[in-house]
Amino acid sequence: MSTAHSFKSTGFLYISISDLRGKMLLEKKYSRYAQIKMYVIDVAHKELKSLYEAGNCDLYFNYSEDKSGRTVNGLKIVIISKERQPEPLKIDDLVYYIRTWLMTWLNAANKRKTRYGLTK
Repeated sequence: MSTAHSFKSTGFLYISISDLRGKMLLEKKYSRYAQIKMYVIDVAHKELKSLYEAGNCDLYFNYSEDKSGRTVNGLKIVIISKERQPEPLKIDDLVYYIRTWLMTWLNAANKRKTRYGLTK
């Protein structure tokens, strides 16, 4: 199941920071996650929510960070839409979400960290 399909059927998605950088073409623009959060994610969140509340947009998003220690591995994004009514999650969607999160978490846990947070 692709991430986009996951979003359409469940209203949420999980994306790793490296995938986010790639999909948004940010590999060379911002070297730190804090910069992506400040200049891209938080700006988009604020603008979309403001448009949604004013009735000029039919959706916005909330997110939480998936962290291990101080390192942000990915984002858990929930899409809020006027058209989409909340419905119970299907077991396949829950399994996909948990599997994706576990794979990301286990991959991060297996990487050796150096003094400056770089992997070897």
